[in-house]
Amino acid sequence: MRSYEITLRNYRCFADRYPASIQFGEGFTALLGPNNAGKSAFLKFLYEFQPIWANLASPNFLREVFVAPGHIRNVGVPRGVPDQADLVCDFTDRPLTIEISCKPATRDPQIRLVRLTGDRSTPQLFKCELELSPSETTIARVEADKWFDHSGNLIDIASLTTWMCGLRDAMYVPAYRNAINEGSGLHYDLAVGTALVSQWSNWKSGESRSPKLAIQSVTEAIREMFGFKTLEINATQDGRSLTVFVDGRPYRLNDLGSGISQFIILFSNLAIRRPGVLLIDEPELNLHPALQLDSLMRMASFVRENAVCFATHSLGLARAAAERVYTFLREGDVVQVRPFASTSRYAQLLGEMSYASFQELGFSAILLVEGAHDVKTMQQFLRLLGKDHQVVVMTLGGASMISEDREIELAELTRITSAVYAIIDSERSREDEALSRPRQSFLETCARVKIDAHVLNRRCTESYFSDRAVKQALGESFQSLKAYETLSEAKNPWSKAMNWRIASEATREELLGTDLGVFLNSVSGS
Repeated sequence: MRSYEITLRNYRCFADRYPASIQFGEGFTALLGPNNAGKSAFLKFLYEFQPIWANLASPNFLREVFVAPGHIRNVGVPRGVPDQADLVCDFTDRPLTIEISCKPATRDPQIRLVRLTGDRSTPQLFKCELELSPSETTIARVEADKWFDHSGNLIDIASLTTWMCGLRDAMYVPAYRNAINEGSGLHYDLAVGTALVSQWSNWKSGESRSPKLAIQSVTEAIREMFGFKTLEINATQDGRSLTVFVDGRPYRLNDLGSGISQFIILFSNLAIRRPGVLLIDEPELNLHPALQLDSLMRMASFVRENAVCFATHSLGLARAAAERVYTFLREGDVVQVRPFASTSRYAQLLGEMSYASFQELGFSAILLVEGAHDVKTMQQFLRLLGKDHQVVVMTLGGASMISEDREIELAELTRITSAVYAIIDSERSREDEALSRPRQSFLETCARVKIDAHVLNRRCTESYFSDRAVKQALGESFQSLKAYETLSEAKNPWSKAMNWRIASEATREELLGTDLGVFLNSVSGS
């Protein structure tokens, strides 16, 4: 799924002089900032305007917009907004504007931009415009849901409509998740109380096989997260709550701690709904830091489009989990949103992540990996080896740190802990090919500063996925890479954002049969 940028002007705290532009798609997008800085407002915007996403998921609606641009259209009443005047920014007299754009990946005809300009007094009325790329592209004919230009080329609308379907079917989870296991109905998108109990009971005791498997996967995920030997969750006889058997001892749901209670509610909803996109506010809420990244990974496994957008106060969680991080800072009455600028000063970064607090919680080593996708992938592999709560996995930020002039930055790490490890790709195209000079220099630098570094025998991390794991995660049309094959050379390449999902399907035996598994198994804080 291609990533798209949503730019928001004059919605609540986002004035048009400081528009909020967020790019997200497959993988994780983090909204980082202090309280009252607009993070939750942006998530709620995606929830409130789901009627718009439903319209933009329709090829017929898009075609009408292209043929008759600028017309005022009723795109649906925003969800859960008692006073619609609250939606429009108070600090300007200009209309609410939404732009959805993508940077064209090729010269092939495609939708480049959708612009919606609202009516301040009636937020469901929007002037709608659509732009194609290349700019001279026009629609010559339409066959069902397919558009063709005058040269007979297919115009790519599926990338946009697929993403809009994901947002249309998104599940929004607010920050307040305590005391929602009583009563009945919905708390935003969460089924709670007797509504959830009824669904759980029907899924667990019904005739259909797939709901039973979903219930089993939720139970197993929670059991693993919290380190229980056994876990069973059943509806109470009166149908008003859930009874949770932890290591053979029964507890009612409201007698459990808020951490496990909220995750039974959240994971149950995710398994039952299988949302297109997950929008979650403060996923770290009520969770031990050692469980925060793990919980995000497990949540994402229930999300259909593999897309999670989360608001957080934790820089460490944002940097560890997300491919894209945006900071939200209030400037007077309005909010400024910017991409988070990465730093190559790793001691400083560890300070921001409060590494000392990680040590207090049992983390004893640091593992450096090349990119953001590798963080989540290695975390899955470490889980197989029982080390995921002992090792902090950090990104080197790509190839920029893999060079001969990074000794100062790497040496700073060893001042914080002596247990520092690093894994880098070999980037070899054949077994007997020498390492590139920057990669060889990186290994030599690590040796000087006493960082235990390992270069993969195979070309890259993706080379270590078994064919079984690839097919289990992605489907039978996909296959594993050869040892020195690039992902782009694969017959059916996948997005790197899917790597962690493939890694989650690996077995301990598959991993330990490789040099990567042997090295990870040697990682220790002692």
